Amino acid sequence: MNSRSVAIVLAGCAFSYLAGWGTHSLMVDESNAPNSIANAGSPSRDRRREDIDETEKLVARWMDRLDGAGPTQVAGEIPPGELRVVINGVMTGVWGDLSAADRAKLEALIGEWALDDPEAALSWARGLRHPQQREVGLTYIAAALADGDPHRAFGIYAEQEKVTHTLAEGKILALITKLCGEAVANGPQALLDLQRRIPRNETNGITGVNVVYPDGFDYAAMLDGLAESAKNGQGEWPYELSSPLSQWAVKDPDAAFSYISSMVGDGRRFQFHDLTERLVDRWGATATNEWVGRKISSLAPAGRRAFLEMSGIINSPGSLVSVINGVTDTATANELRYEAIQATASTTPRNFEVLADLPTEEKIAIISRLRGLKQTDYLKSMMTKWEIPPEKIDLLLDAVRMP
Repeated sequence: MNSRSVAIVLAGCAFSYLAGWGTHSLMVDESNAPNSIANAGSPSRDRRREDIDETEKLVARWMDRLDGAGPTQVAGEIPPGELRVVINGVMTGVWGDLSAADRAKLEALIGEWALDDPEAALSWARGLRHPQQREVGLTYIAAALADGDPHRAFGIYAEQEKVTHTLAEGKILALITKLCGEAVANGPQALLDLQRRIPRNETNGITGVNVVYPDGFDYAAMLDGLAESAKNGQGEWPYELSSPLSQWAVKDPDAAFSYISSMVGDGRRFQFHDLTERLVDRWGATATNEWVGRKISSLAPAGRRAFLEMSGIINSPGSLVSVINGVTDTATANELRYEAIQATASTTPRNFEVLADLPTEEKIAIISRLRGLKQTDYLKSMMTKWEIPPEKIDLLLDAVRMP
């Protein structure tokens, strides 16, 4: 079906909802109308049919133009009185995913209306009953107003409880980045308040917002606030601020690590990558791992394993190997190897790789301490690869399966 045919079909639906999906249909329900047969050819009914025909032609004409030229250019040519009818013609199909072409048309058309008559456009968008249609309307209005009135635009975007599609991504990202730049100068609470107003994320991705935290910024308060948001189920946003931990760590690594280690045991989580990514850029990977190793070694024994768990390293064999190899004290490093394997043998068998570079006797000493392993095939294959004698392999497997 060509675009003109689709437009005509859509227009027929759109006309019934000309006032924004909220007015009565302009068609007569013949089953309930008295004397319907007698009125079939009445002048009023003929006029209605003529109006529908004209509406279909109007929408089809502009849809053809939109298909054949740039939507932004065409949107500016549509008379204000016809703009809403054309928007309804496109919006009728908004029930599932939008094609790139439909997104471009709607952004141009709704944006043009919002700039021409923002109150009318807002009233229409707020009145849309289908959630996705309302999301389309409010997001594109916010995008259109972002340059001229960013605070109002953000307020419109934030009227949504959640978003399911990343619409007008460039403009919304620029808007949030601008407002974050203002908020961060006023401290963590202002920035947290702004972020918590962003709709909940139900899209398929996350877009990063570049925030530069100034000197003297209270990183601990910001991280505490983000943890509180996550605890309250508010931690998933479609636009995510730059990691405060990452910027704190490169400015004052010891203070950042001290903050994290103070959270050991309280159920908090953080991304190990956030702690180390900028340090790797500055110091290199080897020096960074050695620094982390020294820091972990400084913790109490119970805190070491807790650190591995809260950072997620314990479930990332590659990072686990690198970090433990950075621990210079052999006894401490081997204790971490044992604890990491014991905690994850059933879920992350690849953690046995932390034993790969050890002498055979040290491998055997750590394996012999393990208990309660239900799946041992991977361990058996690794011990065979390490050329541990078969008779010892059988004894070790019997031991690790014990409760």
